[in-house]
Amino acid sequence: MCLQYFDLHGRAAFIRMLLWYCNIDYEDQRLTFPEFGKNKAEEMYQWGSLPVLTLTNGTTISQSNAVARYISMTHKGMDGEILYPGN
Repeated sequence: MCLQYFDLHGRAAFIRMLLWYCNIDYEDQRLTFPEFGKNKAEEMYQWGSLPVLTLTNGTTISQSNAVARYISMTHKGMDGEILYPGN
């Protein structure tokens, strides 16, 4: 898994905390603004914004709430607790 965001807290802060809380190994790829601009010009991002989570199978998930929802639905917390209602 690879999380792409800038080298600041912003919209990815709670995603990073959730990844830590679920004990998920991931690459924290912190982009500079020029790198983001270059990638955006090459249309690398579905919605043209960050954060983006790239799964091991190549699937990308954009938008911070969607990323957090995916993690919560597919993983359990530190103590094995369910993080998303209905799972």
